[in-house]
Amino acid sequence: MKCHRGAGLLLALLPVLVFAAEPQPQSDEVRAWIEKSMAGISSLNFEGTFVYVQGGRLEAMRIVHGHDASGEWQRLSSLSGAPRQVVLGSRSLTCSLPQGKVSLSSNDERASPFPVTLPANLDALAAHYRFELAGEDRVADHATQVLSLLPRDSLRYGYRLWLEEQTGMVVRTALLDERGEPLEQLMFTELHFLDSPPTPPADVPSRKDADAPAIQERLRIQSGSGLGGQQAWTFATLPAGFAEVRFSRFDRLGDGRLTDHYVLSDGLATISVFVESLDSEEPLLRGYSRTGAMSALGRVIDGKQIVVIGEVPRSTVEAVALALQPASGAARATQ
Repeated sequence: MKCHRGAGLLLALLPVLVFAAEPQPQSDEVRAWIEKSMAGISSLNFEGTFVYVQGGRLEAMRIVHGHDASGEWQRLSSLSGAPRQVVLGSRSLTCSLPQGKVSLSSNDERASPFPVTLPANLDALAAHYRFELAGEDRVADHATQVLSLLPRDSLRYGYRLWLEEQTGMVVRTALLDERGEPLEQLMFTELHFLDSPPTPPADVPSRKDADAPAIQERLRIQSGSGLGGQQAWTFATLPAGFAEVRFSRFDRLGDGRLTDHYVLSDGLATISVFVESLDSEEPLLRGYSRTGAMSALGRVIDGKQIVVIGEVPRSTVEAVALALQPASGAARATQ
């Protein structure tokens, strides 16, 4: 989980996953499950514990999610490693770390892993993923329907989703590599749906406060409509299915040096592209790097550090990095 803006378990019984004998292709039933998952998930009130597994790394988190007349909020607290807490409001994010507390305005709906939101345009998604029913299972003592979203090409990874039967809420996810093996997983180990909204943390501003001019000004700057407004970079040709969905510009270090942030997505997979002036510094990243499911590639173009990062295969971040170019014309690039 990143804050810059994101249990070794001993089981007495092995969970039994009941798979269909033959995977069923995309159907009205698959679409119905996805549509159920999209309907009203953000308005649910729940609390629970989930684990994040990637390679040999395992983290446990506690989550409380609420929705009332003042808006949506949630609190995430680490249960392993260094004490950390993140409080998310409709337009705010507060990270409490061992080094101190950081609060900022944010309109990033992907700042938390739960609740998982699925894209509304299923026809566009179906052009690049196959939808399959993959059986039934139990997660955190809740009955679930399992869906597989499998890539039609080598530009993206596959996904397996466990949807809670009553609400449609995604309670477990797995990111799958080219062989269908999990690269990373998120799973609730305990989950309770609440009849009424829990009490919001004191860190969450009211909706009225979130609409205050000072916060709106920070949002204006972060959304890229301030600080010159114009996007200085463009993409010549993006990998099939990917499109630019968000642009922001911010002062990362508070020294007046601006960072441009482009977000690309195919509806499921997300890629971030950061552009920042190097001045006299060495590049933060040059060439390709991979950590778990995360691929990253760094280039230098006319004194700018370009970093492309996302949970996609190497060929995809390479294609995005090569597609990026100054909006005013070509520039000399060094790999």
